[in-house]
Amino acid sequence: MTAKIRTVTFVAKSETEVDGILLPPGKYQGIERHTLDGDEALPAPEYQMNLTEADLKGVRGLDNFRGAIIDATSSVKDGSLKVT
Repeated sequence: MTAKIRTVTFVAKSETEVDGILLPPGKYQGIERHTLDGDEALPAPEYQMNLTEADLKGVRGLDNFRGAIIDATSSVKDGSLKVT
């Protein structure tokens, strides 16, 4: 299996819950991944958000963490996050 990966920016226009974490409005960095299996058509992408220490300062209960990687796929699919 191979993967096609690109860097993306997620935009949250309002307070948004992503993978159980309530994020304030803002822009966040991450990746879009397509996992390719042989000759299949390009599958639906998966999204991973890479939160930095600065991103987590605005998150209650996580302000002492240096970073986090969370699954943002469902938040993109339901329209809570926009991808640019």
